[in-house]
Amino acid sequence: MIKKLKQHYGVFSILVLGFLTRFIYVINTSVYERGHDVGYYTSLTDGKINIGHLGYIEYIAKFGHLPDFDPFEVFIFYHPPLNHVLGAMVLRISTFFGAGIDAAFKNVQYMELFFSTMCMVVVYLILKRLVQEDKYIVLGLAVFCFHPSLVYMSASINNDMLSTLFELLCVYFGLLWMENFQSRYLYLTGLCIGLGMCAKLNASIMAFPVGLIMLMHFIDSIKDKTWAKCVKEYIVFGLITVPIGMWWTVRNFILFHQTPGVPTGDETDFKYVGFASWIEQFGIPKSLNLSFPFHSAKASYTSNAWLIMFRTAIFTEIWPAGMEEPYLTFCRIAFLFSIALAFVCAILTIYVNIKEIRNGNVYRGTFLLSGYITFILAFIAFVIKYQFTCSSDFRYIAAILVYSAASLAQVLWLKKKQA
Repeated sequence: MIKKLKQHYGVFSILVLGFLTRFIYVINTSVYERGHDVGYYTSLTDGKINIGHLGYIEYIAKFGHLPDFDPFEVFIFYHPPLNHVLGAMVLRISTFFGAGIDAAFKNVQYMELFFSTMCMVVVYLILKRLVQEDKYIVLGLAVFCFHPSLVYMSASINNDMLSTLFELLCVYFGLLWMENFQSRYLYLTGLCIGLGMCAKLNASIMAFPVGLIMLMHFIDSIKDKTWAKCVKEYIVFGLITVPIGMWWTVRNFILFHQTPGVPTGDETDFKYVGFASWIEQFGIPKSLNLSFPFHSAKASYTSNAWLIMFRTAIFTEIWPAGMEEPYLTFCRIAFLFSIALAFVCAILTIYVNIKEIRNGNVYRGTFLLSGYITFILAFIAFVIKYQFTCSSDFRYIAAILVYSAASLAQVLWLKKKQA
């Protein structure tokens, strides 16, 4: 028993400290602080329709149904409603037991904290599928658990945390499926893609790495003459994933003739970056502006997508004017360290998974490498489609951190096996 505790002590400590970090942050952060598109709430009895994620949750709790009007008419209501329905349930339960509206919305924050905590647990389970011993997992798990962006998201009442959780679950069940191709894990993977899209449509990103492995498996099944069984499983997968993931889009198209998308401003918006060339947006930034390494929503400050991504990853969308030394120096160092670590992890992710493929773990290596690349390409595509500084926020691709965590764990494990 004592030996087992020693073996798992590092992992257990990281998970506990990761939770405590989030918990302390949540209890000291109001629903309006450092959130994204939060809007506002008033009361569950006043009949008003308020904007933002707070207004969306309040609407469902207040009226007891999804918007019966074109959801694109009210800011944020166009998002799929899963996270907001769950938040409305928390509101209703809280007020039923006597909580005021402020305390009830604070409880919704604790719901996001729960999702964030579950993300840490799922990443641990993912790393255990890749590496057998906990001591080689500690570093990668720590990078994920203490990454600032995930701490910020744990207190933010929007759909980012829940969609990230389902994306991570896709990785986990995908790995389980590839071990012996048991159909139940494929169905669970499809369910997670569908539910992730019910929280936020960008969870559909996981369909690409999963689809690639499905294609590879189908080609192998033709060689093994088991393709008929494979086709049946894929049909069931589609019947699970597509209706669950697409119902909100289909509903809006049928009722309101709306297609998926994000309502945005025009070229006069101060966040608009369309004036910049592709080199300026996606090339190496001319300057890191280390004198004040924080994100300004103004495109005139910077239009470089990578710079905005790294800034929001570590500092979210804040502009702490008046910050004094030595705090500012610490932030500069932390910013540079995060960039260096990201590049190291990128190289390790490519190296480790190519090595996995060469060593015979073709499915697993391809799944992880293609997933990492898909997130990067999706980030670029989103920025190109929506030419605004807010499109480069790291929170949209926060699940990519699982690949960095995996690469750190795997490279240590490979080194141990080669020793």
